[in-house]
Amino acid sequence: MRIPLPDGFTGRPFGRREALAAGIKDSQLRSTKLARPFHGVRALNWDPSYEAHIRAYHARMPRTQHFSHGTAALLHGFPVPLLATSAVQVSAPSSAGFPRAQGIVGHHSDSRVVILGGMRVTHPVDTWCDLATSLSVDDLIAIGDFLITGDEPYSGVPPLARLPEVEHAVRLRAGRRGTPKLRAALELMRYGPLSRMETEMRLLMVRDHLPEPSLNFRVHDSSGRFVAMVDLAFDTWKVAVEYQGDLHREKKRFRADITRRERLEDAGWTVIFMSVDDIRRQPRETLRRIRKRLRDRGAPLGG
Repeated sequence: MRIPLPDGFTGRPFGRREALAAGIKDSQLRSTKLARPFHGVRALNWDPSYEAHIRAYHARMPRTQHFSHGTAALLHGFPVPLLATSAVQVSAPSSAGFPRAQGIVGHHSDSRVVILGGMRVTHPVDTWCDLATSLSVDDLIAIGDFLITGDEPYSGVPPLARLPEVEHAVRLRAGRRGTPKLRAALELMRYGPLSRMETEMRLLMVRDHLPEPSLNFRVHDSSGRFVAMVDLAFDTWKVAVEYQGDLHREKKRFRADITRRERLEDAGWTVIFMSVDDIRRQPRETLRRIRKRLRDRGAPLGG
């Protein structure tokens, strides 16, 4: 490249028209040092990640189009499986031209659109509904829990949507592809989980006909002092079930977990720790552990 690019063009993909308007010469844009992720888009020091492809397509996206489906889910921060984001997905209203470009999957959609980080993206509730055509019911439950919870139990920040809004959106989708899965997921969605694994723990228990646990339950001692917020709580019998992810292996966190457990036990609670293997690889043994602990605490369980 004969001369450097102007400030503002070196750290992001940019459209050819934008570059010419800024005084960049056409000869520069033909340089082999510039990647061409999409027709009419250039990028210096190209990083071919999924997120980079989103930004690159946005540099040439017509105003009639918006990111949708798995791409919108990623932009909204949904806990989506990798298969949901294997291609950049773009939608346009049925009255507009169908999105066509090498490297994207196009859709016609009249869903609501919001602005997110300067990009046009399907509304979070409509994004969840769109995912029903490609994801399982359990995936939709986990994403739905996030949609109506976010991290509000911890931070107080409101979630992306409230349950009545989601229920209304599903009613409007009557007769459309994927609606039966949305209805099935809606029945098992709950406000409260702060991670996908907390949702998986809850589903494991309720599908085995255990009492439904309280989610991110705040425990107080006999004097009313706050002790801890536990992932899942059978509060009638003071049994707490806690998910231990890899973050809990960090030394400071590990030590804090020991102190936290001692304080819960001092408040009369018994704590069951679970790993991903307990939930996904040996669920029968895990359920037996939970049932035994509940029975020991006086829960009237059958089976």
